[in-house]
Amino acid sequence: FSDLNHLLAPSGAESPMQKIDSENRTLLDFRLDGQYDHWLFDEFQDTSRSQWQVVENLIDEVVQDSSAERSLFYVGDTKQCLYLWRNSDDRLFNQVQKRYTNIEQETLSMSWRSAPAILDAINETFDDNALIGENFSAGAAARWQQAWQRHIPSEKTADLNGYACWIKVEKASHPTRNEKIVELLEKIQPIARGMSVGVLVRKNDHANEVAAYIRENSDLPVHTGSAIEPAKDNAAGAALLAMLRCAAHPSDKHAAGFLRCIDASTLGESLTTLTSELRQRLLNDSHESAVRWACDKIAEHLNKDDDRHRKRLQQLIVATRAFDQEDSRSIDSLYHYLLHSKGGEYTPGDAVIVETIHKSKGLEYDLVILINEDKSERNERRISPKINNDGKVEWLVEPIKKELMQADPQLSKLYKQNKSQNDFGNLCALYVGMTRAKRGLYMLSDFDRVSAGSTVHYLRDRLGSNANEEGVLWQTGDPDWAQSFCTKKSSESCEEPVMQKSSFEIAHPRLELVRPSFDKLARVTASTFFDLNESASEYGSAVHNAFEQVEWWGDTTLKSLKSSNRSESVIQCMNTCFSDPVIRELFTRTDKETVLWREKSFSLVQDDKLINGVFDRVHLHKSESGSYEQAIIIDFKTDRIHKDYTITQAAQKHRPQMLTYQSALCALTGIETSSIELHLIFTSIAKRFVL
Repeated sequence: FSDLNHLLAPSGAESPMQKIDSENRTLLDFRLDGQYDHWLFDEFQDTSRSQWQVVENLIDEVVQDSSAERSLFYVGDTKQCLYLWRNSDDRLFNQVQKRYTNIEQETLSMSWRSAPAILDAINETFDDNALIGENFSAGAAARWQQAWQRHIPSEKTADLNGYACWIKVEKASHPTRNEKIVELLEKIQPIARGMSVGVLVRKNDHANEVAAYIRENSDLPVHTGSAIEPAKDNAAGAALLAMLRCAAHPSDKHAAGFLRCIDASTLGESLTTLTSELRQRLLNDSHESAVRWACDKIAEHLNKDDDRHRKRLQQLIVATRAFDQEDSRSIDSLYHYLLHSKGGEYTPGDAVIVETIHKSKGLEYDLVILINEDKSERNERRISPKINNDGKVEWLVEPIKKELMQADPQLSKLYKQNKSQNDFGNLCALYVGMTRAKRGLYMLSDFDRVSAGSTVHYLRDRLGSNANEEGVLWQTGDPDWAQSFCTKKSSESCEEPVMQKSSFEIAHPRLELVRPSFDKLARVTASTFFDLNESASEYGSAVHNAFEQVEWWGDTTLKSLKSSNRSESVIQCMNTCFSDPVIRELFTRTDKETVLWREKSFSLVQDDKLINGVFDRVHLHKSESGSYEQAIIIDFKTDRIHKDYTITQAAQKHRPQMLTYQSALCALTGIETSSIELHLIFTSIAKRFVL
């Protein structure tokens, strides 16, 4: 969009308008000036110099008009300048006021949104300009001082109960950032209480990661952003996409595998076997008719009271009806159309919204969990312009190392300019994130590799670095604020609604799908033990795959492992593990007749639960009569063992999973549980642990 700004800008030799005809601009201004008497600019702090140049002549005419019948009104908060990277300039706000001396300024420091506890946190954080100058830069401190005023509550919010805190979390050890988020959500129960809740992060990929973790480790509805995406934010939409994918590409193993998981864990006609019929319906009928048929089949797998997923399916049918107005008959085109379709906005309290701070600007939430991971000074990686006092570009330079820029008198000016820009932008992002909160604010940060010039470093100096047993570094207000929270609808009573008993017996009760490693009584989550990022996940899978290839030690040697096509880290892990005599003996064939299971999947119905799992390795020892009499279950764990997370603690975390495996093997083979040994191999330290 910057092309339009340059096209319309009247100043500078680069403007095509002036190159073509010098009178064009004058005629354009004359037409617009005669048409508009009043100019209103909102979010003025996000205005760039080039944008201002487009209308500057028109504003001059309005302000200089002596009739008193024309006006300029501009509104903004320079503490919320989030688009510096798109050349917005907060300083323009005050420069315009200085240029037009007859402008009257009105400041708003009273909050009509936040409880006093939230405002206390904001004031405590930002009301120290000297420390801002020490941690960031003199330029950023000067800009912040010009913008900052202490916040006070309004009559509407002065008596609101609230709470704000800063919590230290660790990326690699318990509790991790994501675990703490789920812990807070389960403790506060915002959806049950009718709260609007936002989890705010810096980057889109962080939002996707956090949302995926919450979905996997809690029953709370979660969405990334405030817009409803019916094909993405629920399992039914994902099932429809998988059916469409299989209909278009029958060899797609990922989509087919997803459908098989649904078929195995829910009641209803097999979705996997219906994809070929769906393909024929899509080719012969309207897309809407075919998708409606598929949605009906998916609905058979839902609980009778699952209105949320049925609503999403209906939204996808409506989206398909709109797609039918297009010229395309391609199934792939329909797939991508539904994948990116949106169906309105979430209403507050419907779901946990996970989004970036930038997208949350202008919004408000009863509860905000703010993830602040601004821990290091960002190096400039783009071509940098040197800007003069009038906001005009003097010269450009490609990225240069900081030390070289500081050593040169001219480049050092550019370095200070860039640092002021980045520092002020980081302060604005922190401020915007904190001010989204109405009643509860929980800020989470980890201190790993924190450097000066970051907001985490600043908060550590400002709020303190000593955490209590719960990881709280600083707090204000009432920690039990949520107990007194009531929505308008439930203002008469905040008691939990009593569920009425069904008036009839359910003929076929729905089985609860359980995976042993995510048992609800003692849930064991991957992030407890290692980073939930792609590289850690790939490494864990690679280690499991490597152990799966080992049948018996002796048949497999260290030399053969090294010659395999595996990464150096996996080979080193295997080498370390099999150098341990205890582990090597466990993998050595004995004189007993033994049946070996490797990566053996199982499904077991126990009470009202369907348990799906995978044995990493099982040794089944037979008696002389040929029946199974003893067994050893071996499970490989890639937990990062250290002084704050010992092997004993890790083993206790995995105990519920292993006991479930023991019960499953007992049911599958008839071996008494007392005759089934449970062994954990922790690959990071090459140690065996017997439960």
